[in-house]
Amino acid sequence: MAGIGSGGGRLTRPAPLAWTAALLLLGLFALDAWAALSGASDRVDHFALMWLRDPGDARSLIVPRWTLQGAILFTDIGGAAIRAPLAVAGAIGLYVSGRRREAIAFTLAVASAAIALPLLKVLFGRARPDAVWQLVTENKASFPSGHALGAAVTFPLLGLFTGRGWALWAGVALALAIGLSRVFLGVHWLSDVAGGWLLGAAWICATLAVMGGRGRGN
Repeated sequence: MAGIGSGGGRLTRPAPLAWTAALLLLGLFALDAWAALSGASDRVDHFALMWLRDPGDARSLIVPRWTLQGAILFTDIGGAAIRAPLAVAGAIGLYVSGRRREAIAFTLAVASAAIALPLLKVLFGRARPDAVWQLVTENKASFPSGHALGAAVTFPLLGLFTGRGWALWAGVALALAIGLSRVFLGVHWLSDVAGGWLLGAAWICATLAVMGGRGRGN
């Protein structure tokens, strides 16, 4: 992430830069929301759902069956039942390791995103893909993807605050995998997931800006 240098100590990240990044990401989120709700993203959304399925049978995959189990595993990790305890453990780990400011910021970021999510779903009110596409059952509003938003806030931010570069990139990779699993399972449109990722990234930038651009990292 820009502005994070080497050395493992507390480093300054200009808050104006973090705010600028947050605003740009929010602008992209708004554009994605417009595309999702206006139908502008329909062609891409339907292509993403059909990409790995038999054109003659929406529920039949053209990839090995183990990929379905992998997608279910990632989607379970991204669900609140697993992600919330992981977030609590991460916050405790940050706190006991001396990163108390980061632990508080992480907790507030994850909690505020969780509070905002149902409000956003009600606000946008987008329907999920039809049940014929769904390999697992979901019936709540679709935009933005809660799995994508929660994972995008939780895992990259936790990795960033640990001060280890590999942890940051592992968190990013996990958030991407969780989001893609939702499209694979047919319970979200790709634009729902993109919206969750964009909003989650904006949430991280805003968190860093509120902190005054200070954190631990490589």
